[in-house]
Amino acid sequence: MHWVTENEAVLTMMTALLTFFLGRYTSYREDYREGRKEINDTFYKPFLELYDNEHHSMAWYYTDLSLEMQNSIMEILLTNRYKVHPRIKNKIYELDMYFSSRISPLSRDQELVDEEKEYVEKVFQSIYSYIEKEYVKNNRALYCSLAKRFYFWIIERRT
Repeated sequence: MHWVTENEAVLTMMTALLTFFLGRYTSYREDYREGRKEINDTFYKPFLELYDNEHHSMAWYYTDLSLEMQNSIMEILLTNRYKVHPRIKNKIYELDMYFSSRISPLSRDQELVDEEKEYVEKVFQSIYSYIEKEYVKNNRALYCSLAKRFYFWIIERRT
């Protein structure tokens, strides 16, 4: 009959704990990567493509886009508002409150006052900048090699 010594018991316990925590960390990292890939594919990428395509072809300001395009952008933002930082979520609500109050009375002939346009554009640009920054960051973390990420880091440090 073999009796387990104190050293063997401690070693077995340490191995079990290390395996457990390493497994949990690996699982957490995989879930985290999947979550970032999902938010990129379902929110950041479609949002940027939609806005960039329409923005460059149609208007310089969010408020100059057609009402249909503004509606599409707001729909994407509102659907995904719980996936972003609370500060940005508040900006989305702010934009939505302004946008929804203007839809019914606003016609294509009616011009927005410059102050209103500046206010809406400022709020929208903070949302857009956040989404663009997060998309770039997620894409680098998910799809670039360590060497490329280091290269991007050096380029950003220089600017």
